[in-house]
Formats: sequence, C-alpha cells, structure tokens
Amino acid sequence: MKLPLILLLVVLLAPSARSNEDVCPVSRLNDPISFKDGDYILAAQVNSGDIRTRVVDNRTELFCDQSNAALYNLQKGLAFKLTVEKFQPHFRALNKTLGYAVYDTCSAAFQASSSAVSIAMNPKIVGMAVVDYAGYVEKSSTVACGRNISSYVYMTNSNDLMDGDTFTTLFSLIDTEEREAEAMIQLLEHAELSYMDIWYHELSYTMASHIYTNYVQKVGGCGRMGDVTSSTKFKQNVENAYKESGGRPAEVQLILHNSASKTRKLLTHLIKDLGFRNKIYVLGGSNGRRRFMTDYAQILQDLGAYNSTIITFLPPLLNIEPGELVNNLTKQFWNSTQDEMDVLYREIQERKCDVEEGVVTCSPTSWIPFVMMGAQVIAESLLTVVERGNECPTFLRHELYKEIMREGKQYTVQFDTGKEENFVFVNKTLDTGYGLLMYETKTDKFVELGHVNSTDIYINDAAVMPFLKSQYNGTCSVACTPGFKQLYDKKTFMSLPCCWTCVQCPTHSYSNQTNAIQCESCMSKETNNVNYTSCVSTSMKWPAFTSPQFCIMITLISVGAASTILVAWLVAKNEARPVIKASDPGYLYMVLFSVLLGFYTSAIPLFKPSKYSCELEYISFCVFAAFITSNLFWKCYKIWGIFSAANNFQMPKFTGFLFKRSGQVLLNVVTLCLMIILILIDRFTGPGPGWTYYEAQVHDHSNKFLVCTSFDGNKVTPFLPLALPAILFLMTLVLAFKMRSFPHNFSETLNICAATGFVLLGCVMFMSGYNMAFPILKSTLRSIVIFLMASSFLGALFAPRLLIVLRKGDIQEEREEIKAELKAFTSRDSSKKYSRAQTTRIVLPTASTSAQPANST
Repeated sequence: MKLPLILLLVVLLAPSARSNEDVCPVSRLNDPISFKDGDYILAAQVNSGDIRTRVVDNRTELFCDQSNAALYNLQKGLAFKLTVEKFQPHFRALNKTLGYAVYDTCSAAFQASSSAVSIAMNPKIVGMAVVDYAGYVEKSSTVACGRNISSYVYMTNSNDLMDGDTFTTLFSLIDTEEREAEAMIQLLEHAELSYMDIWYHELSYTMASHIYTNYVQKVGGCGRMGDVTSSTKFKQNVENAYKESGGRPAEVQLILHNSASKTRKLLTHLIKDLGFRNKIYVLGGSNGRRRFMTDYAQILQDLGAYNSTIITFLPPLLNIEPGELVNNLTKQFWNSTQDEMDVLYREIQERKCDVEEGVVTCSPTSWIPFVMMGAQVIAESLLTVVERGNECPTFLRHELYKEIMREGKQYTVQFDTGKEENFVFVNKTLDTGYGLLMYETKTDKFVELGHVNSTDIYINDAAVMPFLKSQYNGTCSVACTPGFKQLYDKKTFMSLPCCWTCVQCPTHSYSNQTNAIQCESCMSKETNNVNYTSCVSTSMKWPAFTSPQFCIMITLISVGAASTILVAWLVAKNEARPVIKASDPGYLYMVLFSVLLGFYTSAIPLFKPSKYSCELEYISFCVFAAFITSNLFWKCYKIWGIFSAANNFQMPKFTGFLFKRSGQVLLNVVTLCLMIILILIDRFTGPGPGWTYYEAQVHDHSNKFLVCTSFDGNKVTPFLPLALPAILFLMTLVLAFKMRSFPHNFSETLNICAATGFVLLGCVMFMSGYNMAFPILKSTLRSIVIFLMASSFLGALFAPRLLIVLRKGDIQEEREEIKAELKAFTSRDSSKKYSRAQTTRIVLPTASTSAQPANST
C-alpha cells in the first residue's frame, strides 16, 4: 500500500515530470555509485553523502554532496562488493555472471525510496541490502518487497519489520529490539533488578524502551526514562530528568543507543559530571562489542568508578573482526579500480585515516560482518536456485526467498579463531543468539554471564547473583507519608511510575496511604484536615465574638440602647416642659420603644444563626418598622386634624378619637395585629415561611456561612409584612399634601412623610441583606441597616428637644420666652382666617412638634 505513494514521490522528483523550469533534480541521484553488470545483480544501499542544491545554467538542481562522505558507510558498500566478487567463480562455472549495484541514499528519506524504486525496476536485481539508517528502512523495504526482491536488514530490526504479511521478502541478521529487550529482561528479572533509569535512542529503540517500561511496571519497580537521541542535548536531557523528578538515581542505568561514540559520551557524563561511580550499567543494542567493552571499562577505570559494573550483549556477528577484508580495503587492490565508490573511499581515507609505514590504516566498522553475511546468504541461495534451472527473473525472485528461508537450511559463519558455526533462520531472523558479558571494575575482569538464543536463556547464577544482589539497591525515593503524593514528570518518565518527590496534597484533597500516586478530592462541602490525611466538613462561619465587626457593632448598639434609655428618662423627667408637651409624651415614648426595639433587633444578626434567631430577627424588624411608620402616620394625622378643625371649626366625624391617647394606643395595637396576621399568612401559605437559615457556600470546598434568608422557595409572601409600612407611607404622603393650605406646617408633614419613606428604604435594604449580598456580609449588612434606622430616628427626633431642655435651666424662663415670641408673631399683619388658625395653634400647643412656637416645631 505504501508502494504507490513512494513511486509517486519518485515520479514527481524526476526531471521529465517537472513543469517548474527553475528547479529540477539531477538524474545522477538515482545512479549507483558502484556498478557491475551481470546476469544477476545484487544491490545495496549505503547512507554516505548529503543532499545539497546548486545552480547550473540558471537552474537549481539537487545533487549528492560526497565531499564529507561517511567513511564507515562506504566500508559497508565495499564489503558488499567484495563478497559478491567472491562468488563470481561459482557463477562462471554455470556460464552466468553476478553483478552488483551500490546506491547512496544521501541521508535523505526520499532518496532512499527513490533508489529503492530504481532497484525494483531493474529486472536483473534479485537481492538487496537495505539501507542501515533506521528511519529509512521501512520505506526501502516496502518498495523492495513489493517486487519480491529478497532484502535484508542488519543494523535495526523490529517485530513490525518481521511481519510476513507486510514485508514478505525481508529478513534480518540481527534480532528484533523487542526480542533483545525480552532477553535482557530475563536476566534483570532473574537478578531481581527492577529499579532502573532508561536512556534510549528514540529512532532505534522506542519499542525496546517501552518493553523495559512494561517490565518495570509489572514487577512494581520504578525509574526514570529519557530520550538521548540528540548528541548535543542528551547531557541536558539527563540532567533535566533528574532535576524534574527528584529522588535518588537508580542503581541500574540502562543505555539503549546504537552509537558507540555517543554511548561513551553518555557514560562519561553519568560518571564524571553526575558522580555515578557505583552503578550497574546495562548496555543494550549495538553496544555489545568486545572491543567497545574494553573502551567502556577503561572509562570506568579512568574516572574512578571502582564499584561499577557493565553488562551487555555479545552478538557473534558483531564481534567478528573483518580481518583480511579490512586489509583489502586499504591496500593496492583498490588502486587498479576505476569505480566511483573506490575512488571516493580512497580520497576520504587519505584525509581521515592514519598512515603507518606508508600504508593508510582505517578502523573498520563492526557492521562489516553483517553486510558480508547478508550478501553471502543471498548469493549462496541464488546459486542453488540457478543450479536448478530457474532462470526466469520474476519466478527466480520468488524462488530465491523460499530458498533462503528453507526450513533447516544452515549458513556457516567463520570466526576470527578459525572456528566455524552454523546458524538457521527462525522467524525470518538468523538465530545467532548472543552472549551476556559482565565487566566488574573492582576486579578488572570480564565474566561470561550466560547465553541467549531464540528458544532459551542460560544464566550463570554463580557469577551473577552474589555480586548484583549485594550491590543493587531497589529503592528510589523516600516513602511519601499519608498527606503527600508522589510527583513525577510524565513527559520525562513516559509511563514509569516512580522516582518521585513527595509533595503535599493540594488543598481540599487528601491521601491516607503511604506512597500515594494521587490525592483524592474531598466532596464539595468538605475540605482537608490539618495533615491532609482525611476530609472534614468545612467550617461554619458567622461573625465571631472576637471579630472586628462584631466588637464594633455590639459597642455601637450598646451605646445606642443606653442612649435610648437615657433619652426616655430625660423625657419622663421633663414632661412638664413645653417642648415635651408640644410633642406629646405618649408619641415620644412609643417612638423610643420602637427605637429600642430596633437596637435590639440589630444585635440579633451578629450571633450564630438558627431557625429561631432568624424568625425572631424577621418578626422583630417587621414590628419595629410597623411601629415607627404607624406613629409617624399618627403624628402627621394629628397635625392635619388639628389644623383642619381650626379651619372648619369642627373635628373630623369618624376619626376624631385618634387625637386622644387611647386612639394612639389603639392605632399601635391595630398595627401590631395586622402585622401578626401578615406574618401568619407568610408562615402558613406558599412553599414555606418567609424566614429560614441555610449553609451558604460560595465555591466548592469553601467555608460554609450560616445565614438567614427571607424565603425558602417562596418569592412573594416574605414581602407581605413589609407591605404595611408601605401602606402607611402612602397614607402619610396623602396627608402631607393636604397640608399645603398651611404653609408653616406643610414642611413639617413633608418631613414626617420623608421619615416614613426612609423606613421603607430601610426595609428594602434589609431584604437585600437577606438575599443579594455576599454570604459573609449578609448578617453584618442587616445589622448595620437596622442600627442606622434606629440611630437616625433617635438623633433626628430627640436631639433638638434635648438640646432645648438641657439649654433652658428654668421652666418659667422658657414660658416668658414663648410669650415674647407669641407677642411678636401676633403683631404681624395677617389675614383674619390665617390669624385664627395660628391662634388656634397656640391655644393647643400639643399640635406642635417643634420647640419653636412660631412654627409649631
């Protein structure tokens, strides 16, 4: 399925298919750098040069820059060519020739696919060595397998690549990374090592890293996990992983990297910079080369890591020294060739390799035996197929892969010691197995730990167990006590569940076990206790006895109540004074009682709310408001009645009894009865009473405030008791405007009307304190509203009178002053009707609400 996409990409890159005249690729990108024709051709891909652009004849073209080609990759191409040449005599005996074609993928994924298409379209090519770069393997293999070309990989492998349905003709000379990881896990599990830090090369060992992770999780171990693909940032990545995760470094440091030079750098950083001088270093992947182990052991010795250990694989093919082949790569054998790859290799080796006694010497790549073995497998099987007479290219490709995978067919590998060993393919992979090698710095010795193949694993317990178990420390971080949780960075660890720092649970959550992975959230009306080990109900809040608002308000209320009692005493003591008589002592006592009730009511919201306190507060305020408004109405009515009678020379027929003291008492009793009726209507009608209390909570887990509310689902009836002050306000307003005929007293009735309006406004603010304010302010706001209402009436109604009483020392002097003012007033030029009215006012001083006889106030 991927083949059409790759073919399309190649066609788009071809010069003839481009309509853009400014940019076109160079055709030589798809030409081999080494080629020899034959009846049958084996191809190989190497990743040596780099794709660049250049301008030729005002046209931009792509080319493969090989000026800095990778020497070790060219060595693979030369080794492939020499292996093919070794089989030439065998094919000539059959009157056939075997050729080769080596393509440079130029470090570009599209070029790997493009060269694979060129290989696939050549009917003579029957076998192929797939490019070594892990990122390109799948693309090249898809194309080759699509044309039944037997192909092999040797530097990277995975279970996906060995899928027979997708990559039908692909085989491998190296075990899959999954199988390699499983084999190492058998050793780790055998030694009970479950706490490790894993540093992996993402492009090559992603699957293996996850297998190790799953193992760690399965056995309940822990550790860190970090990608060290970038050679410039792996040091920073490692340091960040420890910085973010906290905890101690794991005793086992697992390094999965296919570059020996980068592994050396990482190993040096861990020991030298981070001080890991007593760890068990497990090296996976292509690090298992005996000569590399010597380098790693030297690093441990040089850096003083005398208590460290290295464990690694030893794949047989990876530990074969190329021997004669390496000599052929550097001797005059190549001086007689004119191949582009030969010339390029000779130029680069002269620049990069050492010269000893006039001979250029280059260190060979350890992958040369794999390249040679793969070419040998294909060439041997091809020879067998040709001997049978199967020469049709299409049929031959199919038969070739069947011959390679023929059950029981053995392939011989000759080692440096001269020993030969036969291997077979198991699950499309040459089952060479690998040994397990351990190096101990303390003894400076290499110890064989065992051997692994496709069927079993042998571990030398006598060599492994005593040392590893004595050195291994399976702990990671200190245990997190209840109230704390483990914290680690999921991006750094992926799915490894530990190497943590202990952090306290967030507010409103808890943990009640050791090493909790996460904290449990409390319910909405709960919060954590002091130790964050359980949930408790959130605190109930109301103005505390020690809170500033409680202390201030109680002090002011006490002063107000004491002032009210003092004023009542002064009124009783000075009842004979004209200024008191003119205001009617009964009216003053009722107002003082209402004010005292208001001060009492303003203290109720400051205490802990309950069903009864909320009910008492609501009823007390309604009575307070009703009494104030009813007495103000009575005062306004009395003024209107007196001046109306003086004007018409008769008292009102039906309401004249209200002028008497008994009438005032009756009005207050009727007001109280009406208020009780309205309260009962509110209580026993609708969803519920107009007052209740509840636990108010602004946000989940926040403190609960015990507050009173004006309704519990009933939005109308709570306002009924406050309808009575509103009605009395309207009646007072009507009477006030009827006094327009008496200019001097019209302003007084308007003031009384304004006072009743002030009471009505206080009622609205009181209701707002129930429902519209923030919970913590509700009770304080209601207390302030009631206090201001009571204080205002106390100050406005009684302060002027008390000033007169306290300023006048003798009642006779007061009377003489009133007579003088009366004489001055009656001497004015006034109409008869108006003089009669004013004279009536003087004769009946109780009609006045002021201390000044001239205007009855």
